[in-house]
Amino acid sequence: MGIHIAWDKKASIAIRIDIIGDWTWQEYNEASIEIHKMIDSVSHPVYLIADFRKSGNTPRSAGSIQYVKRARDSRPENYAGTINIGADVVARTTFFSGTLLSQRGKQDVHYVDTLEAAYNIVSMI
Repeated sequence: MGIHIAWDKKASIAIRIDIIGDWTWQEYNEASIEIHKMIDSVSHPVYLIADFRKSGNTPRSAGSIQYVKRARDSRPENYAGTINIGADVVARTTFFSGTLLSQRGKQDVHYVDTLEAAYNIVSMI
């Protein structure tokens, strides 16, 4: 089923990323390119809200951290941060490691359990 991205209807400064069922790092890479274009199309800060609650297992591969690092390194200046909803321990570890290795590693990454908690973080801008 994969990764679906769209501007969030409730929080206009957020892009929703819904991960449903099984997904691949290639799909992540393709979504990252599209997300970059979306963020670049506006001048205001943009949060990413990634919902893992209906996701299959995080793909395990030797290069998975590099996909995350590459995506983080290329984020536009108005990228405000990422809020991960319901990410499992493998996803958390992979995304944390990729962010840590990124040249832009100081970007905000949050882990929450509900969409409402994600909206609370976005509303603090």
